[in-house]
Amino acid sequence: MALQSAGKGIRVNAVDPGVVPTRLHLRSAMVEAASTRFPERNRTAHLLGRVGRPEETARRVALSASGRAGWINGIFRSMDGGRVWAYAR
Repeated sequence: MALQSAGKGIRVNAVDPGVVPTRLHLRSAMVEAASTRFPERNRTAHLLGRVGRPEETARRVALSASGRAGWINGIFRSMDGGRVWAYAR
């Protein structure tokens, strides 16, 4: 998409968040008891020792959409607190 859209002045980037608990978890099929344990179960899977916060993902998306990122195009950015590397250990 980035290649196809660049000539039109359209930038295409992607953000891949790790575990970020939101209200969506409460509205999903997950029962409330499991939902409250969800962040703790996933905390140990991240090198930073915690799950992500929605505002952290939102800041990255806002930066990518802003003029400050005007030279950034075709980037896939993982935001997972080091989860990928935790599994590589």
